[in-house]
Amino acid sequence: MLESFSTWIQDVVRAAGYPGVFLMIFLESTLVPIPSELVMPFAGFMASQGEFSLPVILIINSTAALLGSGLCYGIGVLGGKPFLVNYGKYFLVRQHDIARTEAFLTRVKLPAPTSSGSDRTSNIPETGLIGTSLY
Repeated sequence: MLESFSTWIQDVVRAAGYPGVFLMIFLESTLVPIPSELVMPFAGFMASQGEFSLPVILIINSTAALLGSGLCYGIGVLGGKPFLVNYGKYFLVRQHDIARTEAFLTRVKLPAPTSSGSDRTSNIPETGLIGTSLY
């Protein structure tokens, strides 16, 4: 299954080029389970073959990750818990998940939880959305 998923990602990147890399990294940063560990090595390989430019790939990666994380942060700031209570079911977030996440954030008092991939809360999607509304 992972091999077919990897092939699909490679096909998207190969067919769409730079916009495909942008889309995959953007989605990964919005907590869609598309691992950048499959996207970026292939983009680097294509750069080594002269099909992509490595500096452009790095700029696309940084920009897409920033915009994707910013989107989740914005949803958390603007919608927060009410958004998840009303629409969380469409993102596979249950009321029980929201309550557990709130209890966790209250207990550990994280300084600034976000939904970016660079923090301890990134493996729990609702943590970033609720956390941004709590702080």
